[in-house]
Amino acid sequence: MMRNLTPTITASIRNNYRSKGAVIVLLSIALMMVGGLALVFCLLLIAPEMKKELPDRNNLELYLGVLVYATCFIGIGINLNVFTYMPLTREKTRGNVESLLVTPLSLKEIWLAKSLALFLPGMVVGEVFALITLIVVNLICIVPRLDFIITPWVAISSFLIVPVVYFFSSLLVYLIGLTTKTTTANVYNILFLNIFAPLMISLAAHRILDIQSWPFTAANLAIAIAVGLIIFLFRSRLNKEKIVLSCKE
Repeated sequence: MMRNLTPTITASIRNNYRSKGAVIVLLSIALMMVGGLALVFCLLLIAPEMKKELPDRNNLELYLGVLVYATCFIGIGINLNVFTYMPLTREKTRGNVESLLVTPLSLKEIWLAKSLALFLPGMVVGEVFALITLIVVNLICIVPRLDFIITPWVAISSFLIVPVVYFFSSLLVYLIGLTTKTTTANVYNILFLNIFAPLMISLAAHRILDIQSWPFTAANLAIAIAVGLIIFLFRSRLNKEKIVLSCKE
């Protein structure tokens, strides 16, 4: 199946990222948000803790865990926000989507290919930014006095579960975008990034859910499952008639 999808995924990624302006916007926003967040955490939380005679490792694990988690979430989320509306609108107006309907690919394969083309680059951006943040903050702020800090549940939540959440979100975005107005899909993207990410970060920061424990990971996984259930309930909307009509809107 993946062999059949690869050309469509590759072509879609090229179409999404062929605008240098959009790529610059993505990287600029991501760098500003991630850099600003890291600076705030380092100056206001991590550095003061490291100045203590006996730094509290639990506090440092919390601060760094929230920072890495937020960085991964922001990196993937910004990618979805930047590369949903314009590329899909362009494909609809130019007839690219309708052209795919006459290929041997099934509707589900087209949907999956488009979703993966949106998700995969975002996953790379989010995880690379998160990994760089983890390493740089450790080396500059923590390692001079303590061991390298990373906890298993933070790693699982940030580098595994966050991508799973956004993979299902990508599927839902394209299910909406292919069958209704592209603006509706974009609204979902904006709401998801601006509501879910701050909510989870707030729960972790206030220790309502311990980011260093399995309940936090389970909460993120529950969100992914909830999005998956929404997809399951509305999957019947994916038909040629709705796709063609959405291209005319």
